[in-house]
Amino acid sequence: MFENIANDMISSGHSVNAQQVHLKWKSLLRSYKACKDNKSKTGRSPSRFHFFDQIDAIVGDKPSNSCEHTLESSEEATITATNSEQLSQMVSSDEDNSSKDLQAKKSRKRKRSSQAADLKELIEMKREEYKKRQERFDRKCIIEEKKIELLNKLINEVHS
Repeated sequence: MFENIANDMISSGHSVNAQQVHLKWKSLLRSYKACKDNKSKTGRSPSRFHFFDQIDAIVGDKPSNSCEHTLESSEEATITATNSEQLSQMVSSDEDNSSKDLQAKKSRKRKRSSQAADLKELIEMKREEYKKRQERFDRKCIIEEKKIELLNKLINEVHS
């Protein structure tokens, strides 16, 4: 995968190799995770990571990066059986939240899916550009070879 990216970058005029691309990706992920970690902790000043939204769209909902099950410290920790009304309210509230969470998750999934489609389209476009550039290069090489042949013929005729 990193070789393909490096090839696309080389065809765009950048001087990189697959290892450099891989190291850059690891560095971006490290910065993303640090920023996401910082956002989840209270009392911290906001951290800024320029590519946070783009990387979050790609890896944001993976199990290693987020936890779906969290406890709210503001809710009562204990619920007695005699307070069944509160219990039923909490259950219905949880169902409402679950439905909202599900809708939000579907929205993020559509957004990620859309961004993935855009990324695939961009990669395909870069591949086409690379192919066209390679074809132009091949044609130029053929023309240069013909020039060399003509020059050799000219040199041979002059010497004869």
